[in-house]
Amino acid sequence: MLLHKSGWRSIRIPGVSIGSLIEKLHLVDLIDLDIEGQELASLTLAAAELDAKVKRLHIGTHSKEIEAGLRQVLPAHGWQCRADYPLFSISETPWGPVSFENGVQSWVNPRL
Repeated sequence: MLLHKSGWRSIRIPGVSIGSLIEKLHLVDLIDLDIEGQELASLTLAAAELDAKVKRLHIGTHSKEIEAGLRQVLPAHGWQCRADYPLFSISETPWGPVSFENGVQSWVNPRL
């Protein structure tokens, strides 16, 4: 166990890549991703596997830079955005205005 200066404690766990999680799967209907600031890096590293096997991504975002990066990387791979609600915003949704602390992006892969 690690003790931080703030008084918080944590444990170390081994990292797992998205690619390794889906490598043995033929097709994935949905990945619901909320990985506290590692969204862009993880999805960028797994782009080829996602393009080939995943139908939809639902992503919780944790910075403006990550949101902007996803808006560049995913369309460059042919993904289509279905919803994009920026963090720290009040956004109009199909259910009316919603206040977002974390952002949310939903993408579909038209190839699958």
